[in-house]
Amino acid sequence: IGPFSVKDVGSKAWMRQHNLIEQLNIQAHKNAVTRHDEFVVEAILEYEKIPTLIHHLLCTEAWKEKIFPLIYSNVKLSACIKV
Repeated sequence: IGPFSVKDVGSKAWMRQHNLIEQLNIQAHKNAVTRHDEFVVEAILEYEKIPTLIHHLLCTEAWKEKIFPLIYSNVKLSACIKV
């Protein structure tokens, strides 16, 4: 897991990492609910990935707030999925 810039949001590499983060989030939630070993949290702390996760969150939010509104009409017209 590494940092990406706002311009990289949506790229193939960014999507791969985003999906990985989503899977880790789901696993961490399952571990917390079932009170099992919190290996995801421990790994994030051990490998000092909290700043990277915060960076990922901020870039994603900045993209949604600043970039997506600019391209929304084009995406809405050309997308085959509901936006």
